[in-house]
Amino acid sequence: MDNELKYSGDFSVVIQGPLNRESLVNLNIYQQYGRVVISHWNSDDRSILDEFDVSECTIISSDLPPRKRPQDTHGISLPSPTIYWAMHSIYSGIRACTSKFFIKIRSDERISNIEPIIKSIEENPKCFVTTPVFFKPWAACPFHISDHLFGGDTEIFRGSYKFICDAYDGKIPFENWMVRKEQQYSETVHCRGFLRAIGAEHTKESVKENFRIVSYDQLGEYVISYGANGTRWSNCADEESLNPWHQPKGTWGPYESIYCIEDLF
Repeated sequence: MDNELKYSGDFSVVIQGPLNRESLVNLNIYQQYGRVVISHWNSDDRSILDEFDVSECTIISSDLPPRKRPQDTHGISLPSPTIYWAMHSIYSGIRACTSKFFIKIRSDERISNIEPIIKSIEENPKCFVTTPVFFKPWAACPFHISDHLFGGDTEIFRGSYKFICDAYDGKIPFENWMVRKEQQYSETVHCRGFLRAIGAEHTKESVKENFRIVSYDQLGEYVISYGANGTRWSNCADEESLNPWHQPKGTWGPYESIYCIEDLF
């Protein structure tokens, strides 16, 4: 396997979530742009790793927290069934990065071209760079960004997720945008945690100024998963039964007609 770096920038790629072959099949692609960090749970089937050359990867194996949806834990009712797991898994991966910038990919997804994400991060080094997948229009649900594939400045995101994890663990006081209520979801916590980390106001203008979108038609072959119901979208030749999404702008879910942050306002 030839993993010679194609890119001289300071990047890491974090594969986050339960071990899954879906993301690991593109491992050699990601390794051409920086060190790969695999953040997963000790309870996963580790034999999956034996199928791939992970000798140059950083492997972070964490104990799966014993509760799926803490209700009123430390006074918090969480806004998502899996947010506690996701935040800790993401934080563990970002904490292991030694690069200035990072890109986070879900373990049940893949893309074949990460260069447009890298370019957007370099052009917007203090922004939250993401994709249109489930990034909802402001009029439909404020602060509901996409958390499937994203990246940016490692230190900023490390601070954001440390605060969220510490609050959900009862180590520090939580803030009202972190709890379960109408129009507050896991995605809105990602968004507002980032705004807090950069000291920005929690407003529409702040989201427009500090978030950037890269459309999937720039990212080569992709597989996108919606774990809640098993839905998948793909344009890969080896997944002919899975059609690329074709949904008009403004629908709830991934849609291909969003090309920049302004399209959502």
